[in-house]
Amino acid sequence: MTNACSHFFKCASKWPNKTALVFDCQEISYKDLADRANVLAHRLNILGVKSGTLVGVYLPRSVDLIASILAVLKIGAGYVPLDVSLPEGRIKYILSNSGVKVVVTSREPGSKNTAPIIEGVGLLYVDDLMASHFNETEIAEGKTAYVMYTSGSTGLPKGVQMGHSVLINLVEWQSKVTNISDGITLQYAPASFDVSFQEIFSTLSFGGTLILCNEDTHRDPERLLYLIASEKIERIFLPFIALQQLAEIAQIGQVPSNLREVITAGEQLRITPAIRAFFKASQDCRLINQYGPTETHVVTAYELLGDPVRWPPLPPIGKPIQNVQGFIFDEFKQEVLAGEIGELYIGGTCLSEGYINNPSLTDASFVQHPLSGERLYKTGDLARLLEDGNLEFVGRKDNQVKIRGYRIELGEVEIVLAEHPAIRECVVDARKDVFDRTKLVAYLVIREEYKMRLTSTLYDGAEWTSFLRERVPDYMIPSTFIVLSSLPLTTTGKVDRKSLPTPSKQRPELVSTWVAPGNEMEMKIAKTWRNALELNDVGVNDNFFEIGGNSLLVAFVQQELMQVLSTKISVADLFQYPTIRSLAEEIENRRNTPYTHKPLYGHPKTGNLSPASKRINARKRYEK
Repeated sequence: MTNACSHFFKCASKWPNKTALVFDCQEISYKDLADRANVLAHRLNILGVKSGTLVGVYLPRSVDLIASILAVLKIGAGYVPLDVSLPEGRIKYILSNSGVKVVVTSREPGSKNTAPIIEGVGLLYVDDLMASHFNETEIAEGKTAYVMYTSGSTGLPKGVQMGHSVLINLVEWQSKVTNISDGITLQYAPASFDVSFQEIFSTLSFGGTLILCNEDTHRDPERLLYLIASEKIERIFLPFIALQQLAEIAQIGQVPSNLREVITAGEQLRITPAIRAFFKASQDCRLINQYGPTETHVVTAYELLGDPVRWPPLPPIGKPIQNVQGFIFDEFKQEVLAGEIGELYIGGTCLSEGYINNPSLTDASFVQHPLSGERLYKTGDLARLLEDGNLEFVGRKDNQVKIRGYRIELGEVEIVLAEHPAIRECVVDARKDVFDRTKLVAYLVIREEYKMRLTSTLYDGAEWTSFLRERVPDYMIPSTFIVLSSLPLTTTGKVDRKSLPTPSKQRPELVSTWVAPGNEMEMKIAKTWRNALELNDVGVNDNFFEIGGNSLLVAFVQQELMQVLSTKISVADLFQYPTIRSLAEEIENRRNTPYTHKPLYGHPKTGNLSPASKRINARKRYEK
């Protein structure tokens, strides 16, 4: 049976009472999860969904999200995950491009959990189905398991069609190289990120337990560390930047003794002092570096062994997994010698079907092996073969970058920005900051009729940020916007990216008037902001997110402020009080009163109950 969810339903028959999912105070058994999936599968069948159909899934991280994915796969259909944080215009494009006719969503009021109304697309509400009767739905053969959208150089996202057979090969390989298939795994990645499939099915296919983290925990490393410890999570899949934040927090607190396996993917792994210390303190925990574009999912893996002090700063990406091959070709598609740099091509049971409704791009990216005629994916990644047989990632051939694990085509951001009526030309570049983090910088040339509105070469980024926020995900929005009189060109007339100016440390021209810090606390917060944002000055009324701040920097700023102020501050506080003055006032108000902010998953410092304790108490109340 070629269906990626088959193993889960076998587990549900074998261990019906075993815990499959944990989310907040909910503890869901394999039988209950299978029943929820069957209810949805039955209703989808009634609506005409069958093998080969695509179904949109517009739900936040929840039990219903996992049940919906299982339901879609069971009837042989493919799911199209729709991140609830995406702008409505992008969601509409994805639905139109993929041809989805039914979207599974929620009726929850006052939130973004309900999909936008789009002509010709029906909405199936999970809230209406869980208590209804159902007929057992047979597992159907499937071809496309999911379509996930990634950044495209044409200005529009492209949908990658991934088949069931590829994912089955991945999950079966993962089960062979881990001792934690039936253990406890964290579900961290959003459903629109391919790692989520690996988290879910490498766990639920073998009788393991999946712990879902809510959105507050997802963006707060301190809560995440506590969740890992309190739920005794044994395996996590994290992009490098999230692992780095976790390791930084653990230096302050305690490395969870239950953690046995950390798998990182999505961006290049770097072994920092914090990561060395984290794994030095947790000698029973393995670190595995995996590599694979969205078009192939995981294709190589490398385990770091021995003393973390001796780990290389930039580990290789490893050797191909089972039934997968890697080739390094030169510009003439001839294999290079070991040690020489070339472009990485991938073949075997890992290739997607291509890009949905885009045959020309599919033909350009999926090519034939020059000798065998085997189908290969042209990654655009530069690599070399090391003497020990491992592959080393060297860089990119084009303008594609990774930020927070997400793949970004700089051309897509440029095309969307160019739609603003004031912009005549624009270029988006990736730069490293003082903390070696990648950030996007936009260089703009303004039309003559708009130039009178400008007061500085570093223009108020709020206008451009607001414009982009309605069109692209948050991680694709540049942190800095620089206005130029013209773009520098090479002798051949191309944009000379090397001559683009380095972002200034000058505070952006903002609507708010600059006001200096007025007391010691405001001065300490301002200094932390200046270091994080690489600005020479900030005012107490400046909004953190309007002067270059983003969700990635928030966690860094939170930890720095807790140390310099010796005060408990959460990530949520920084979103709620985004100016220096409002944050300082809130902290001052708390100084003489007990700390009352209660993280959703509890925390040892606050005395709140652990997730496990909360579920036990909830069960006792129900039994009474």
